[in-house]
Amino acid sequence: NCIGKLGTTTKSFILKVAELPVCQFKALPTTLTKDSIFENQSELNWSCQFANTCSISPEVGEVKTFGSTRVSPKESTKYTLNCKNLEGISDFEQSIEVK
Repeated sequence: NCIGKLGTTTKSFILKVAELPVCQFKALPTTLTKDSIFENQSELNWSCQFANTCSISPEVGEVKTFGSTRVSPKESTKYTLNCKNLEGISDFEQSIEVK
């Protein structure tokens, strides 16, 4: 609203805010050693807001919008968490180095 000597005027508008999926995506540990006597595994953890569906590639596939899974890459690998909602798609990446 604006009020002045010549009168009052009012202007309004509708603003739509798009909320794309927002996620925290982590890998622990981020480095694995081929020579280890223990099974070489890393745990991927994620937690997402505003997401309807999610998947992790390579190999993992469809997942819930929060959770964790263990992976055993044989070589250095970049994992991508891909989440969707009606507004669009967001990607999040984590790399695990294999030495």
